[in-house]
Amino acid sequence: MARFYRLPLLFCVSLSTFLFQQPAFSEDTVLVSGQTLLERSGTVTIRHISDTGNKKSRPGEIRGRIDEHGRFSLQVPRSIFPARIILPIQSPSTCQNKPYKPFLSAFLKKPVQNLQIGVLSSLKDLHATEQYAGILRTAKSREEENTEEKLIGQAISKISIGGVTSGLIAWAIVEDLSDGEADGLNWGKKIPLCSQWSPAILATSYLSRGLLETTDAPNSNKARTLAQKIIREFSHYAPPLGNQRISGQPLSVPRDSGALVTLSDGRVVSIGGEAAPGIVGTVEVFSPFTNRWEKTIPDYPLPVSYTAAAPLPGNRIFLSGGFNSTGILKEAFIYSPKTGQWNRIAPDPVPRMGAVAVSLPNGNVLVIGGQSDSGFLALTEEYSIRTGKWKTLPSAPESRMGGTGVLLSNGQVLFMGGFEGQNGISGTGNIYDPISRVWGKKIQPSPTPRLYATAILLPDGKVLMADGFNRNGVLDKLDIYDPGSNSWNSRLRPDITKRKELGAALLPDGRVMLVGGEDAGGNSIGSVTFLK
Repeated sequence: MARFYRLPLLFCVSLSTFLFQQPAFSEDTVLVSGQTLLERSGTVTIRHISDTGNKKSRPGEIRGRIDEHGRFSLQVPRSIFPARIILPIQSPSTCQNKPYKPFLSAFLKKPVQNLQIGVLSSLKDLHATEQYAGILRTAKSREEENTEEKLIGQAISKISIGGVTSGLIAWAIVEDLSDGEADGLNWGKKIPLCSQWSPAILATSYLSRGLLETTDAPNSNKARTLAQKIIREFSHYAPPLGNQRISGQPLSVPRDSGALVTLSDGRVVSIGGEAAPGIVGTVEVFSPFTNRWEKTIPDYPLPVSYTAAAPLPGNRIFLSGGFNSTGILKEAFIYSPKTGQWNRIAPDPVPRMGAVAVSLPNGNVLVIGGQSDSGFLALTEEYSIRTGKWKTLPSAPESRMGGTGVLLSNGQVLFMGGFEGQNGISGTGNIYDPISRVWGKKIQPSPTPRLYATAILLPDGKVLMADGFNRNGVLDKLDIYDPGSNSWNSRLRPDITKRKELGAALLPDGRVMLVGGEDAGGNSIGSVTFLK
């Protein structure tokens, strides 16, 4: 027997549809008109749903065209109700001639003035015989629409992974959730999504970023609260990190103390680090769709290690500071895929190494801590992508070098671990709010103090801390921090390799990737471990 799970709030791509009486026509007809953000061409269909079993008792379906602005208008007989309105999702070129045609649909029980097909839906709408219909929507009156729901719809419409359109991703989300888990599978079967698998993006950094970017504004408090609630609810459907530890293709140039960045299209970029010959600027790109490293981005302009790096929208990459044979660096660059080059930007006002960089929902980059020639730093700065300027913010409560920084699902930043001031290798951390620019509570200390570890946000909204170094030596230990309960779970299968100075990435299918580092023998390694 099929099982269904209630999803209290599932916000999908914004769609406005209105149904109202048209006086110029007979009383037996109504005008259905609306607009979709998804498509700018194609066919809209209103199809009768028979409740008598007699398909000839009422008209079957009526079709109309979607214009270049995404608008449509159909004159339909009142007798066609109850009906389903169906809108196509145009597939990218890589999806053509596939055995499925995903589309969006919503149930219209009866003609009602100012009816809007809302963006609110739930898993109870997904019946076993209608899962193929894609995203099902509930009908709402126009007066019930609010700004917050519009913003959420816009956020979903901006999500794109690996060139797949937002409409197809939204369809994949519903297919994914139909079995009650956000695991990229539909009852154990892979969901076809162009030439790729279905991304398990629910409650991951992809969905979180789309929601937080859209609601990151001083006048968006209600929308931001709603977005955070959605992310928390989605996280309940994401499966926890499992016990599989699988070796992957290693880096072609083994190295430690480099940077690892996940691009918005799901690719992972390894930059710089210390290799056997010395500090390098080597760049390698991992494709999660081929599971191979590629040379598709030029090397960094400088040999660099211990640099602060963060992804930017549009597959751009931010890098600042670091260390090489000339000393501690302040130079900063942004890689642009449009030019295929690393472009120099304003340098960090303070040369530093071992800092962390976090990409914020507003598009800027937060750089925290590190080490300068004068010692360990609590310095917190924000680089504005729009103005190209640095702004000094309130310092972190503790100075840290070699720590970790993670953007949480609620839009706040966790900064923890590393070498803390006079206290040595640390397991403590603090929460920073980018909206109020205030450092908040100190989190429950980790059971495993770590220096030169790595951290990543998991699909369920928790934070994985991996490997690193402490007084017990180089580690292979994994811990998970739950921001909701402010607690730790250490009962995890360890990494395959003991290492420090490594990087971590979350892939579109929910796998966690640990890359490179220095092993217990002091050797730079290129090994890759997948956790799932």
